[in-house]
Amino acid sequence: MRKSADDFGAQIAEERAMNAIIEGSTFEIPKSLIKASSEEHYRNAIRRLLHAHTPMDQIRSQEEELLKESEADAIRDIKHVVALNEIGEAEGIEVTDEDFEQEMLSSAQRMGVDINVLGDYINEDEERRSTYEDRIFRAKAMKLILDNAIVTEKKVSREELEKDAEAESKD
Repeated sequence: MRKSADDFGAQIAEERAMNAIIEGSTFEIPKSLIKASSEEHYRNAIRRLLHAHTPMDQIRSQEEELLKESEADAIRDIKHVVALNEIGEAEGIEVTDEDFEQEMLSSAQRMGVDINVLGDYINEDEERRSTYEDRIFRAKAMKLILDNAIVTEKKVSREELEKDAEAESKD
């Protein structure tokens, strides 16, 4: 239970740090990128609703709201990725073979597969390997941000934490 609360707290810290960074930044995001990402978010939202056995008429009645939320989520995600990439590049962050091996080990353990099988799978496709490297790069950039952030810890109840997380996700 403690680990879950710590993970949740770390997630909130990351979200707040990124919001603080992108809040003061100006981004010119190509409309085509927003559209493509927004459509992907929308499809994922529909999949989640269908998986939860939400009736189609209810999904249709929420369509306008889902489209707006999907666009807002897409813009936020694009800004997060751009900010992390820019910070990583400015700070000279590099993904080493050791970083990659550690990520593969962690992923293999999480998925319950042999590390050699996962390594072969990732390395057989350059795009797949690049996706892993990008994820590691952004994780290292986020770690750099949090290592240099002024973070204050305070004890809160689970209800307060959930309320804060819900409010953060709506922003």
